Amino acid sequence: MNRSCKRIRSSRAAAQGVAMIEALIGMLLIALWLLSSAGLQASSLKFQKGAQSRLTAIALAVELSERMEANAAGARLGAYEVSITDTATTTQNNCESVACSSTALASYDLAQWTTRLTQSLILKEATVATVDSASVTTYTITIAWDEPRGRQTYTDTTSKTERMSFTTTKVIRNG
Repeated sequence: MNRSCKRIRSSRAAAQGVAMIEALIGMLLIALWLLSSAGLQASSLKFQKGAQSRLTAIALAVELSERMEANAAGARLGAYEVSITDTATTTQNNCESVACSSTALASYDLAQWTTRLTQSLILKEATVATVDSASVTTYTITIAWDEPRGRQTYTDTTSKTERMSFTTTKVIRNG
């Protein structure tokens, strides 16, 4: 009887040891799953921020295109041509309360647009260039901004940002 009691006790101890190892492995797997979920969440937030920047650039380019279309006379004159850097700020008369010429309205539109641009993005540069032809005036709107890189590695390791850009065109019919 003594021998059988000792065997039962040793098999119970062995079973408890196996259960403890199983529990530790389960906790390790849960910890790894939680860490990978946190990494996935961080990547998701980074991509969401990048998508938000692209949507902002698109919305601002569309806004300027609509302002050009509303002021077609100024657009045909080339009044919307501009080159903006990250430090550009301009102030113009308020054409919402005072009647303005088409050129003054274009300057006002660009001042408003520049303000939104510099407040919304980590702006590096924006250009609005024109190409004239007999029947149409075509504007090319380019917006460039910087986005944080995160953990990506590039050949240039000194910079912590990546240059992004969006380019679109707007055609103004002459006449």
